[in-house]
Amino acid sequence: PRVGIRRSKFHGQWNPRPGQWGIRSMNPMWNVDYTTDRHNRLLSRRIHHMIGFEFENGSNFTAIFNREFERLDVPFEIRPGVTIPAGTYRFNTPSLSYDTDPSRRVYSRVRYSPQTFFDGTRTDYRGTFGVRPTNRVAVEATFSRSDVDLPWGTFVADLGLLRFDLALSPEMTLRTLTQYNSTTDSVSTSVRFNWICFPGSDLYIAYDEFRADIPGRPQLQNRQLAVKMTYLLSR
Repeated sequence: PRVGIRRSKFHGQWNPRPGQWGIRSMNPMWNVDYTTDRHNRLLSRRIHHMIGFEFENGSNFTAIFNREFERLDVPFEIRPGVTIPAGTYRFNTPSLSYDTDPSRRVYSRVRYSPQTFFDGTRTDYRGTFGVRPTNRVAVEATFSRSDVDLPWGTFVADLGLLRFDLALSPEMTLRTLTQYNSTTDSVSTSVRFNWICFPGSDLYIAYDEFRADIPGRPQLQNRQLAVKMTYLLSR
C-alpha cells in the first residue's frame, strides 16, 4: 500500500492453438508494470515475459522471466535482524512451473524459481499434492520454501498449507484451511461453511484462529466467528 503514486501498465497476450505436438493452446505474454511518484520519479518497474503451454492431457507448463527495479527511500526490514539499505536495486526473477490435470483424482503442481534478489540471491521451491477420493471430498497439501542469501543476512522461510473440502450436498460445502508460517512461527486455522439458500443468496459461517509464539505448542493470539448472509432481491 503506497500513496501519491502513478501506475501504468501495458499488456500484450496471444493465444495460438497449434493443434499438434500434444499442445492444446499456448499463452505467450509480455507486460510492463511501471510505478512512479507524483514527480514522475521511478519507484518500481517490472518487465514480465511469459510463455505457457496447455497440453491435451490437461497439464500445463509455464516459463517466466521478470526483470525488476525497486527504489527504497528508507531501509526495509525484510526479516527481523535482516535489513535492506535504502537505494536502487535491479534483479531478475525467472521461474518454471508444471501442473498436472487439476480435474483428476490425484494431481500435483511444482514450481522452481532461482533469482537474484536485492544484491543477493533467492531460490523459491513450491510443491502441491492433491487427492479427491470421492466426488464429495478433496484434500490438498502445499509446501513452499524461500532460501534467501543477502549481503546483510541469510534466512529460510517455510510455508505449509493443508486444505480440506467437503461437499455435504450440492448446496452446502465445508472448507478448512490450516497454515504454518516459519517466519512468524505461527499456525492459523480457518473453517468456512457455505449454504446456498437459493441461487444468488448465501449464508456463510466462518471461524478463524491464530496461534503463535510458543514452539511446539503455539499460544492462542486471536479467535473470531463471523456470519454473513447475502440475499438476492428480484421480482
